[in-house]
Amino acid sequence: MRMETRKRFTRFPYKRIVLFLLLFVFTLTGCSFKGTNIDQGKVTTETGIEESLRNLLEQKEEGKLNILFAGTKDDADCILLYTKESAIMIDTGEEQDREHISQLIQSANRKTIDLLIITHPDKDHIGGLSSILEEVSVKEVVIPNYEVINKKYKRLLESLRGYKNQITVLKEDEERNFGEINISLYAPQKSYYEKDNNYSIATFVQFGNTKMFFAGDAKKERTKELLEENLPTVDLYKIAYHGREYKGFEQLFETLQPKDTVVTAKEAEKEVEEVLEASGTNIYNTREQDLLFESDGNSCVIKGSN
Repeated sequence: MRMETRKRFTRFPYKRIVLFLLLFVFTLTGCSFKGTNIDQGKVTTETGIEESLRNLLEQKEEGKLNILFAGTKDDADCILLYTKESAIMIDTGEEQDREHISQLIQSANRKTIDLLIITHPDKDHIGGLSSILEEVSVKEVVIPNYEVINKKYKRLLESLRGYKNQITVLKEDEERNFGEINISLYAPQKSYYEKDNNYSIATFVQFGNTKMFFAGDAKKERTKELLEENLPTVDLYKIAYHGREYKGFEQLFETLQPKDTVVTAKEAEKEVEEVLEASGTNIYNTREQDLLFESDGNSCVIKGSN
């Protein structure tokens, strides 16, 4: 199941000449749609967020957790989890997504991020970092541990220059608690990997009886480590590495057995897609489409998309 909400316009049964005259009149009078943008059949507000979704983002009920996946222009990760009291962000998308992510944060009325998790320093995970740090106050930033500081990691540290006292370099598994939100942070077990994706911090979130897992861009070596963590089955899974195929992805997916799976791309690669479809999981994609899930502590459901 893929979530794609589009509003379509019904064709009017007028003759072509009438349509031509109407268009001519509109041209003369400068008629425009105030407050909306029409793009590929979608009707959105001036913020670029569909009005129905924006209204949902503004709702912060007691005892509920919102899980917002930002729609991005290419394959990229940015997830905001928030209750009435707390907010956690995992990754910040690409630089080209920064304006849209800022609009989402504003629509959700967030002025403070309690915990910002940077899974690893690839551009499709840290591109919007500088803008977010300018937009909101961040209490803690968790980043992976690099033994050898390469260009990507150096760029990440430069972006966090003003947050020296708020940085936690994750060298071992740790936990965080924000009210009813319980978070387990799984640290990479080595301080050096040949592939940057294997530095990915994985995040397990439990809210009441609902469970979620966010795997960053874990590939073969990192996935092997995660399979040793005795992970439980989950309601919601942000699949590793944007749904691309790699050795070990299937074992991790079968361990988690998610009800809903989010692919932070237009679609998963064929081999991965076949495994997902065969399992019966609900599949959602984030390429140019925001996704909002909600947990009441007993179930986690999709509430809307852009």
